[in-house]
Amino acid sequence: MEPVVATGASLNVEDRDDGVRVLTLSNPARRNALDDGLLARLDAALEPAPHVRALLVRGAGGAFCSGYDLTHLGPRARADGCRMTCWWSAC
Repeated sequence: MEPVVATGASLNVEDRDDGVRVLTLSNPARRNALDDGLLARLDAALEPAPHVRALLVRGAGGAFCSGYDLTHLGPRARADGCRMTCWWSAC
């Protein structure tokens, strides 16, 4: 299968003859961080398939996955951060 491009990231899906589906996260500049588009593609790639007996998830480059790419949260992250600061200050 061809890589499916998400915002700055791609997911390569390879179905091998031995029943193994290999999912490769590729966004090395962001240490293979996830974003909403990549999560949607991962969800689709995880749909059950009769020929797939095992999954191998790996990251391209020197990292597996740094987690969710917080730069995609934008204003929501700042608002949540302010709420948490206020909450902690009240303790």
